[in-house]
Amino acid sequence: MTKFTECPPEILSIAWDLINRHHDHLREARIGFIFRDEAQQSKGRTVFVSVRKPPLWLEAFDASFEYDFIIEIAENIYAELKGERREALIDYALCHCGMGKNGWVIIAPDIEGYKGNVDRYGFWNSELLKAADTFRNAQMRLPNIEMGTRGNMKAVDPLAWEEMTHEAEGSAI
Repeated sequence: MTKFTECPPEILSIAWDLINRHHDHLREARIGFIFRDEAQQSKGRTVFVSVRKPPLWLEAFDASFEYDFIIEIAENIYAELKGERREALIDYALCHCGMGKNGWVIIAPDIEGYKGNVDRYGFWNSELLKAADTFRNAQMRLPNIEMGTRGNMKAVDPLAWEEMTHEAEGSAI
């Protein structure tokens, strides 16, 4: 059974720094971060992070549960990463969070493709060509993390999250 635990304050510091540098649109977002003990597997791939919009019924279930996004981070993956790679993981999660016409939305990744297809045919369409340019120009930056306020972000209480998600699964019709 999956075990959820509270994320360390370091994650909130990294996230707030990234929001200030790259994700201004998230300054007012209420973002909860939580660790899951191990990465999930989905369609044969390891899921490092999972970004969700909590269902509306959660607010009815617990009025104090007021998040626009919940970011689950695989603790075993996070523990393996160091420095700028941790920052990259959190930035990747924040890239999923956006504002739409009617409020907060989950944004799909910009790049879609298959390694085997690219191996066989190269960058054969305009989306893959844009990705190729991005990959060629990519470089990791050293983190510039400032301590201070965390805005509307906080660690999610793992017991409350586990209890609510377990009850939701049990009440499905």
